[in-house]
Amino acid sequence: MSFYADTSLLASYYVNDANSLRAQALIHAAANPLVFTGLHRLELRNALGLGVYRRLLTPAQSQAAWVDLERDIRAGRLFPQPVNWVPVFRAAAQLAVRHSVSLGCRSLDILHVAAARKLAASQFLSFDGRQRSLAQQLGMKNAEDRNQKADGRWNRAGWVGVSAKACRAGSVEVCFWRCWIGLNVRRSNGWRAR
Repeated sequence: MSFYADTSLLASYYVNDANSLRAQALIHAAANPLVFTGLHRLELRNALGLGVYRRLLTPAQSQAAWVDLERDIRAGRLFPQPVNWVPVFRAAAQLAVRHSVSLGCRSLDILHVAAARKLAASQFLSFDGRQRSLAQQLGMKNAEDRNQKADGRWNRAGWVGVSAKACRAGSVEVCFWRCWIGLNVRRSNGWRAR
């Protein structure tokens, strides 16, 4: 069983924000390492850099988050997976034609789902309901679905947080930083609680 997480979920795991508790619970529950692609690497590096640029993170906090990520790669919690991007982009273009009108997915969201499909992921982890719907239509499961309330809010162990609807506008980085709560960088060994 292969697990693929959207970059916004990984960002919430490595830097505390409004979605960190959910990200932590999902990642801790994953039975296998999470696939980690070049797209994840680019988006996370950019998100951390934007956090410094926008003065939401100090350079030291950004670097500490990246060190934690690299530690998780070395420990096997994140599994770097090479991707042939040409067929992934072709598949993403076909998915956009078939599903964007009905689901309203953004380009990078579709690209992540196409990559997950190409890598034969059985589970797709994301905070974005549209992206999860696309992944489900392609046969991937998502642990978040059993935790979503009818009004779009999330509930896990009594905690109700910001929904993905609050972050619809813009890129992964915009979503990540609009939901910002704290500046505490994850400082733990492995997948244990902060």
